[in-house]
Amino acid sequence: MRDFSSCVPADARAYYAELFKQRTTMERATYDAKLLAIRNALAAQGVRSSGHADKASWEAKADFLDSLAIGFVEDVLDVYKERELALTPAICSSLTETAREYLDTAYRNQLKLYADGMLGFRLLNSCIQEMPTRKFAAMPKINILIERARLASVKKKSEVPSSATVYNLTQHNYGSHNVTMTGDITAQQQYNVNQLAVELESLRNALKSQQSPIDAEDLKLLEDAENAAKENDQTKLQRCLGKVSEGTWEFAKSAGMEIGKQALIAFLKVHGVPLT
Repeated sequence: MRDFSSCVPADARAYYAELFKQRTTMERATYDAKLLAIRNALAAQGVRSSGHADKASWEAKADFLDSLAIGFVEDVLDVYKERELALTPAICSSLTETAREYLDTAYRNQLKLYADGMLGFRLLNSCIQEMPTRKFAAMPKINILIERARLASVKKKSEVPSSATVYNLTQHNYGSHNVTMTGDITAQQQYNVNQLAVELESLRNALKSQQSPIDAEDLKLLEDAENAAKENDQTKLQRCLGKVSEGTWEFAKSAGMEIGKQALIAFLKVHGVPLT
């Protein structure tokens, strides 16, 4: 299962780990309070368990798992917002799939805990039967959160100050990858290699998850480029990306995946690609 921390830049992962801990502690406290209220109600009735209490306990647990997934996504989006980093389709896709995998795994674990007698309450057959659909109940809200954040990121990037110079990159050949985009170079003077690293990681994960076969050598080149970005080895980074086949770039483009434009513009500028 992919980790939510893989969706943020490498230099922000320690910070995200703290957000992760805080989120887990907060949601756990809310869940424990709900569970205690259910058990106190049973004690007041003088019974140890009931079908109603078991169902309420499961609903509290499901709400807990959903709240965790939503919260983890919100924290990732906050990292990008606080650092004013672009939310590209590749990152959004990776975050969506990570949330979906997290929910699938978390709900599967509940079945295992129940089978091992460690869930803490009886899991009704009706709850088990609805689990295949119930486990993804949080995804619509997660999708909306991600899309709103992406649109806000796009809007922010399009707000070019009147004093800034706008440059166009029109079909410059980057290795085998043709790129067309417009960017505010004044706002991109600081080249964020960590942003490019996380973009490459997201792109590689997205390509691996596709049904259409992607050349294993290209996936290895993207992985090497990602590692080179993390090591700030720009010569190796340029060499690896330049060897990726045109077919892989075209497939990524057609599937709505792309390396973040801000990071790529800065990278092209660093390596002297003409801006016209």
